[in-house]
Amino acid sequence: MKKNNRVKHQNQFFVCDSTFQPEPPTGFSHAEFTDELDIYHSEMLPVQRASEGGNELAVIGDAVIPNGPTVRKWIQDTANKSLHEVLRRSQALTGRYVLLYSDGDSATVVPDALAHKSVYYHTDSRLVTTSLKLLFDSVDVDQQKHSDTVAFMNSSQFKNNENAFIGDKTLFQDVRCVLPNHVLDMDAMEPSRRPLFAPDHDRTPAEYIADSISASMQSFNDKFHLLTPITAGQDSRTILACSKDIVRDITWYTFSDWSSGEHPDVKIPKRIAAEQDFDYSIHHPRDLEDDFRNALSEYLCWTRNLPKTKHVQFFYNNYDVEKHVYVTGNGPIYKRNYESPENGANMVEHCCEMLQYPGNEYVEREIEEWLPGATEYANDNDVSLMNLLYWEQRMGRWGALAPREKDIAIRGVSPFSNYNLLLTALSVDSSRLSAPDHDLIRSVIETKWPELEKYTVNPSKNPLKAKIASSAPYPVERFLRYVNARMN
Repeated sequence: MKKNNRVKHQNQFFVCDSTFQPEPPTGFSHAEFTDELDIYHSEMLPVQRASEGGNELAVIGDAVIPNGPTVRKWIQDTANKSLHEVLRRSQALTGRYVLLYSDGDSATVVPDALAHKSVYYHTDSRLVTTSLKLLFDSVDVDQQKHSDTVAFMNSSQFKNNENAFIGDKTLFQDVRCVLPNHVLDMDAMEPSRRPLFAPDHDRTPAEYIADSISASMQSFNDKFHLLTPITAGQDSRTILACSKDIVRDITWYTFSDWSSGEHPDVKIPKRIAAEQDFDYSIHHPRDLEDDFRNALSEYLCWTRNLPKTKHVQFFYNNYDVEKHVYVTGNGPIYKRNYESPENGANMVEHCCEMLQYPGNEYVEREIEEWLPGATEYANDNDVSLMNLLYWEQRMGRWGALAPREKDIAIRGVSPFSNYNLLLTALSVDSSRLSAPDHDLIRSVIETKWPELEKYTVNPSKNPLKAKIASSAPYPVERFLRYVNARMN
């Protein structure tokens, strides 16, 4: 049961020019980062810093280094390096965090590999935060809304896509979001793409990915009590397989919103737990209560009312933010999520279809702005443009929503949020990332816990639908995806 130690805007921080006079919430600490920049952070949020040779380096949030030194040791060994070297070395970090770096002349903000710890910045002031509500509660800053974004947020497509933003805009005119693979220069208040470095290891991709996830889970398990969902899907199955050695230390569970029958997301993990002999729970979260709705509205600038919002309330009512960390399977780019367009296809239209926003003028403008730099970056780093679309636009915006909502109750991490892991996965032949076999994922699971291979993954209740999904040629699959998006 949780301890009553909650403070407003726990798990959040902001950085501002020292000329500002903010009024942070009770339970926040203040520290000078440089002569010109101050950090204000929740006392519950881990902050580790080091100064060396006139440089400053801080890791804010939850991070580990798979099969490597502690984060404290990593910071001490890295603080005196150039920004280029800091970025190279940071590819080893797993977790949900933000790096702050200064070489004495300039300061740089670096999100985690999936930007699950969101970084927002003000385009006209030296203000950076992980929470817009915290920023506006603490700093006297203009909150003029962006009219185009307001219209987009009021659209049925936006609501049907679980409030998935596309691009780097926010509700507010002067505030933007830093996407994955970008860093923010705090002098110019401008983002730019970061360099990527090919991982250096001598293992097969499946072995390296399996070892990375396994070591991350072990490291987080050494520090916290882990709460890890498990369903019939591949992502949670991968995390389970890579946690075999600590499976009885972790609290495995499924949130069930089904009142009758036994959904595969409950039936299959329950069978796995029984046959593989580890504890497993099924939770049926109660409906949202007014007190929690009000608390969530005080924590965020805008809220979602989804079935899974009850899951946030469950964490809020039952767990201790200082002791518990939930593990999410969000973020695996080791499978092909978006198909490549046919020859001659309109790339902007194709991206909008993949993102489930066909014909949306706002999204089309954002993709038109994103596409030129993304295409060059994808070519330079030998990454599929469609994988980059999913990585930056899906994971960096929609993928960060659920962790940010849960911050009101508990901190969370994804063991997939690691540059070396992601780049290793994207280096394999695309056929190994494709449905229906997802050969790379199967190999990762087989490497760590081959017995799990006998359990069905995501069985469909409709055999005809399952057959079409697994065997339809791309033009047919693309058309069905388009029709589904239009119907939504």
